[in-house]
Amino acid sequence: MSNAITYSVVARQSIPGNLESPQKYHAQAQARCETTLEEMAAKIEERCTVTYADAVAVLTALEDRIIEALRNGEIVRLGKLGNLQVSVGCKSSLTKEDFNESLLRKPRVIFRPGKALRNTAKTARFEKVPKLKTSTDTEDGGGMLAEDPEAGGPDTPDQQV
Repeated sequence: MSNAITYSVVARQSIPGNLESPQKYHAQAQARCETTLEEMAAKIEERCTVTYADAVAVLTALEDRIIEALRNGEIVRLGKLGNLQVSVGCKSSLTKEDFNESLLRKPRVIFRPGKALRNTAKTARFEKVPKLKTSTDTEDGGGMLAEDPEAGGPDTPDQQV
């Protein structure tokens, strides 16, 4: 597998929502595939002395603990990966006394990448690929990513940045 971030070129309206505005072309990231928790556990088993079951148990416990910490308003520091924290937005009130919980919006989870991920982004390579269809685009809903036959072939050269 190539060690590059894949993208395709897609047309978008220059003024979103205005179908009469001219189209401009943009890069759109194209995921090669997905990696599941179970696949991560298998890779961890290959590189460490832990068993697959132990790796699944630890990763599942990590998921649970992250969710618990975020619900408790804690900042979750994941070492080189980065930090997760909850952010809230709200509608404003004219006075402090008029402010109440009904003005709060749904909380969002903010991810701030750590140094290792920021360094990875700095050295990223890119590879142009045909636009991919997601499983929601296909009739069979098979969950696989497939090439869009109208987007061109695989003869597109690699782009390195």
